[in-house]
Amino acid sequence: MNDWISLSSLFQTSARVLVVWLAFYGTGKLLRNPLRVDHLFPLLTAELIGLLVFVFLTVPLSILGVLSRAVLPVFLLLMAIPGALFVYGELRNRLPGLKPGVLQILAGIFLLFVLFLNFSHASMPNLAFDDPLVTYAVQPDRWLGAGRMFWLEESIFSGFPLLYEMTAVWPASLSSDLLNQLSVLQVFQMSLLLVAVFRGLSILGVMKKLWLPVAAIVLLTTNLYLWSAIAKTDTLCILLCTLAMVSAVRQREKGFTGSPLSSWLYMGLALAVKQTSIVVLLPFLLYSAGAYRKYAPKWKALALVSLLLIPAAYGVRTMLKTGSPTYPVYTVPFMLRSGWEVSTTDERMEVQSRASSFYDDKSFSLAKHIGIYFAYMEGCILLLLAGTAFSTATRNWRSVVLVIPMLAYFIVSLKLFWPPWWGAKYTILVYPFSALLGVYLLQSFKGARTVTISVMVTAFVVPGFFAVAGDAMPFTYRMTVARSVLQGEWDASSGYTRLINTPTPEAAANLWATAALPPETVIFSINEEKRYFFHGTVISGERHPVGHLLYLENSLEEELAILDGLGVDYVGFYRSDPAILKQEEKLAILDHIGVGDILEPVIIVDGGYLLCRYNGL
Repeated sequence: MNDWISLSSLFQTSARVLVVWLAFYGTGKLLRNPLRVDHLFPLLTAELIGLLVFVFLTVPLSILGVLSRAVLPVFLLLMAIPGALFVYGELRNRLPGLKPGVLQILAGIFLLFVLFLNFSHASMPNLAFDDPLVTYAVQPDRWLGAGRMFWLEESIFSGFPLLYEMTAVWPASLSSDLLNQLSVLQVFQMSLLLVAVFRGLSILGVMKKLWLPVAAIVLLTTNLYLWSAIAKTDTLCILLCTLAMVSAVRQREKGFTGSPLSSWLYMGLALAVKQTSIVVLLPFLLYSAGAYRKYAPKWKALALVSLLLIPAAYGVRTMLKTGSPTYPVYTVPFMLRSGWEVSTTDERMEVQSRASSFYDDKSFSLAKHIGIYFAYMEGCILLLLAGTAFSTATRNWRSVVLVIPMLAYFIVSLKLFWPPWWGAKYTILVYPFSALLGVYLLQSFKGARTVTISVMVTAFVVPGFFAVAGDAMPFTYRMTVARSVLQGEWDASSGYTRLINTPTPEAAANLWATAALPPETVIFSINEEKRYFFHGTVISGERHPVGHLLYLENSLEEELAILDGLGVDYVGFYRSDPAILKQEEKLAILDHIGVGDILEPVIIVDGGYLLCRYNGL
């Protein structure tokens, strides 16, 4: 497989993602009027209409067994043609009228530089971070391989809402191998952030001369640079949360006379992507409550249907399988069916507890914790503060009121996602909206562009070279990644090791297994969760509703019964450190490793990761 670290790979991957967006946009433009979308959802953008059409299309294609890499690209390429024609026509009409000033040109050049930093990072397949290699990139890949959607039995995470995965199958279908598939999905994620910013600015009606610096401010944010380059649900949820709240703000304006349902649909879609978006319901409902009280009964009912219909569909699917509609997060215990109970060992709880001794070096003062929370927002919070200060100074209380829902969100999310050094990753859903709301409040100020560009420069210089809540020198890292992409190999001159796209030993073992073992093989992984590179079944013990029982106090016979019940053929683990916190001392099977024994070594990778044939007694 290619390692996909080169300028050529960046362009190839970006071109594939562009085809996806052209297909979404072309479909939305063609169907907007025939479906009478504007009657109910006037703020639903063309590319989101197209995205939803393609998501819904996965269902009949799955039923027919043709949800495959051979079929899906045909739909994308066909619909990308009208999309390209629409874009060409719009550019031909708009470009002659553009007369950018010097500041606009400089802001545009700077934004292009920031875009290159972000997209070069996204184009490098991330093999270090667990989540995509555990579930988010695994499900689209498995579905495409099988030609249909199905419940992945080897993980509790199949219970999550699946709007992201049903979206991700489309860009994933254009990939050429497993590494390129990660690259395509990651670039697609970063493109979602770009759509969130520019569509949000458009819906709010922000002056176009402010768009470029605002986009640079959002894209410069370190946490968004990192999390929007990972093949998981976050950025699609960011897009939908952003559009939900900007639509809610827009619908509050006196001049808005259309249907009020757009914001409710966006928020419902966000809930169908990521369960932690439920916290964003707080500011959303605060923005929407006043207008909702004035709706006619029909519109009130339609608003609730728009909010709940799609997430409820996923909830019913999960409930039919597990008993609880919100499994495995926020599980309703009395509804769970036998065999789907989720428990955590004492060792895992100690590692996951942010108050444990593992994190004594992060026992900060209350003031520092709050400082970390807002410092992670970087330029986004600065722009919101600037807009709030201007509205307060001019006594525009109607505008100041718009900040109150965000203050409520900050307070509640601080409590729910405490401590901030750990929980800040869950608050990125409101980062772009914070910046957009700030410039929305600021735009009537004569010096709005000067303030926005000043915030842009500050957001580049301070976090980039002096201090930031996360990485101490994020600009150095970004340039290292960009230089590595340009030269086609990792640049170690900065001192950064090649972390994100260095294959881990268990990934290498899974690749060997794909080549050497039949696809019906079942591997039980004692501690490592990644299963992306094996096309058979990898059961991550603590992430399986039955497998987690192995880590409790059991006799050898009870452990063997658990493995036999799961149909295990092989067991994988790190030889020197099989499980967390000496958890391996509970596992009697690890006392039986050897030729002809219960666990018979087959391959060892990098001198550390051991894959054993499971022989039973």
